[in-house]
Parts: sequence; structure tokens; C-alpha cells
Amino acid sequence: MAPGMASVTSPESRLEPLLLQLPHRPAAAEAAVARLGREAIADDARALGLLPLLSHYLPTEFSLSRKEEYAAKFCAARMESTTLEAVRSLENAGVEAIALKGAVHAARLYPKPWLRPSGDVDLFVRAKHCDRAKVVLKRNGWRLDYDPRKFPLDFQHSVNFVGRNRLMLELHWILTSGFQGRFESEQVFARSRWQTLSGGPVRILGPNDDVVFQAAHAAAHAFRGAKWLFDLKLTLQRSDYCWDEVIALARAARVSAAVGMALYEARRRVGADVPAWVLERLAPGLLRRMVARGLDALPDENAWLRSSGLGLLLTDKVSTRWGLQMMGPGLKRMALGANHIGRKLGTGPLVSERFQPAWSRRG
Repeated sequence: MAPGMASVTSPESRLEPLLLQLPHRPAAAEAAVARLGREAIADDARALGLLPLLSHYLPTEFSLSRKEEYAAKFCAARMESTTLEAVRSLENAGVEAIALKGAVHAARLYPKPWLRPSGDVDLFVRAKHCDRAKVVLKRNGWRLDYDPRKFPLDFQHSVNFVGRNRLMLELHWILTSGFQGRFESEQVFARSRWQTLSGGPVRILGPNDDVVFQAAHAAAHAFRGAKWLFDLKLTLQRSDYCWDEVIALARAARVSAAVGMALYEARRRVGADVPAWVLERLAPGLLRRMVARGLDALPDENAWLRSSGLGLLLTDKVSTRWGLQMMGPGLKRMALGANHIGRKLGTGPLVSERFQPAWSRRG
């Protein structure tokens, strides 16, 4: 099956034949452009924020207007400064924070930071410091948008904030809640390192943790997001990680199947350099991979079935909490139905908001 054939109608899948060849085979990427159509590819890339990337690697095929280039540079600079400001405010208050994805990946993996689009700031703190971090961020102008920890049936991994500049900030106390992963935060911080952005240093994940996190994150999003798979491809072109350590960390965090499947998809879709022996030790077997690719082919109207099915296939260890998390959309419908009946009967909501996850309360 050709790269991206699992989701033939998505912009991401239509760009994958180009990302498969980049950055080292531009001639082959240009041949893919001729086959797929320059205008259609440009429209898809523009919609995903990847037109700057294509204009850099394929300048004879794609170009940016002055306005588009300025906007990309402005957004990247704003993302860097906002990330650095948020990290500094937390560190000055005694809360160690690790910057995830976004600005740090743009600065470390890409020839120019503005070639990678970023929509929000992601920070990771220890769970015991989450409440203090919330206070610090609110004091520095961030407005709390939603805190899932107040709702017993909401299994999320981050508190969401909105800044004055309309940027979103996700404050993680778990690296990812998908697949019942268990990341030991003290060990994650012990393995962390520093990266210098244009305005100063920020703490980032260690190289092996970064590979595991990126892969688990891609799997949690059902492998949607071409930039995340391309991030993983560029990360694996570096030499600062160790495959044996990546495998050990994925197994210790109980996300080995999810990580293995993400690495398999990154290799298949965008040409990530993943050795076959790594996939043999991590990736699910042939039958599970085939079922996963079948689920991936489901249209967006069946997003719940797709994500729940992948969650079932790729979870290393099933638990009661995992079962409740998989039941989330069903619980949503039950809560909405009960409250609809209550309103019809004039008794008001029958299910307390405290026991409704965010998706129930927002409809």
C-alpha cells in the first residue's frame, strides 16, 4: 500500500509522498509534485501550515508570498518567546518545567524555526507541582480554560490555558494519558537536558525519552498530523539516542506497542529510518498492524471508533481505568441523554457536572 493510502482523502496523506523523500531526495519529491499536482499540494500544505517547509526544500516548485513568510516568522518568534517566558516564570517560582514539541522541535530539528508550524505551548511538570504551576501561570496572565482533574471521569493529561496573545498552553502532569502509559516523572527530569532558544535556555526531554514521547503522542492521535511524523523522521536522523534505551523506556512506560506502531507508520508513511530489528522488538504483529491500518482508514465521522479501536489494539496492559477511558464517548451520550430527559421533565440536569467530563459538559 502506498504511503498515506489508509486515509486517501486527507491533506496529510496527500503530502506524505513528498515528506517520504524529504529532506535528502528533493528530485524524487519534485517528481511526486508533478504526479499529484502542484496547486493541490500547495493548497494542502497551506492548510496544514507546511507550505514554508515545502518552499524551503523545493524552491523551484513552491514559493511564499512576502506576507506568508512574515507570518511564519512572526508565529515562530512568538512561540519561542512565549515558551521561554512561561518556562522562566515557573522555574523562578521553583517549579521545574520541560518544554515539549513546538518551539524546541522547530529550533532543534529544522533548518529554520519558522519552517515548522506550532499551534500551542506544551510544558511538562511533576504532578505534585501542578497546582503551584497553575497559580504561577494565572498570575502571569494565562487564563484557565479547563482542568480535567476536577472531573473523575475525564482521563486527560494536561490542564489547558489561554494566553493574552490567544496562544494555548497545555500544562502536562503526565506525558501522555494514552494507552495507560506510566512515565516516572522523577526519572524523566533526571534524564532531561537543556536547549538554547533565541532568548535563552529551556529544559527539554532527554533524547531517548523524546523518541518515546513523540511516538506515543503520534499513536495517541491515531497517526494524524504529518508534522508529527516528520518530526519523528528528523529526530531519528540525529545520533544522540540509543535504540536499546528507547526500547527499554517504551516497555517500562507500558507504551511499547503504541511506540512500535508509530515507528512502523513513520517508516512507512514518511520514510523514517527505523531498523527492522527495532520493529521486531516493539511493533505489534502482522494481524494487529493490519487491523490498525484498517481502523486508520475509517473516515473522521468514525473518529471515536478509530481511536477506541487503536486504544484497544495498542495498550500494553488493560486496567479498570483503561476500560473507563474507552467508555468515555458512551458515558458522554448517557450523560447528555439523561440531562436532556431531565430538561424535558422540568427537573433540570440529572447528572451532576462534577461527574461529566469536558466533552459531556460542552456537548
